[in-house]
Amino acid sequence: MKHAINVTLRLPDDYQVPQTGAGDYAISIEKKTGLPGAYPAISSNVFPAGTPLVFSFHIVPDFDPAVPGDEFSVKMQINHEGTDLLADNEHAFIWNGGDQDVEIDLSLAPSSASEIASNI
Repeated sequence: MKHAINVTLRLPDDYQVPQTGAGDYAISIEKKTGLPGAYPAISSNVFPAGTPLVFSFHIVPDFDPAVPGDEFSVKMQINHEGTDLLADNEHAFIWNGGDQDVEIDLSLAPSSASEIASNI
């Protein structure tokens, strides 16, 4: 049986990811306890439209050495015109052993808000 980890990334209420200009994003999860393991990353050079941003990962306990209580790390990166938009790009959570929703409130990097505003 596989389990879904649904990661919801919430940007600040007054901010939208720029839809013009060069940019890219990547998000991945990694198991940090027990036998460490990485899962396929999701990435693109086309930003998803709208917010919040929702991504799903699957854990298959029959094949993955994951057990309830394992610590996972979500890593994310959003870049626009060569500027990293996020202040904090790694968040940890404890897996409950089943399907799980993980909600992360993101903060903008101090320089990104002013640099992006001038590029829009």
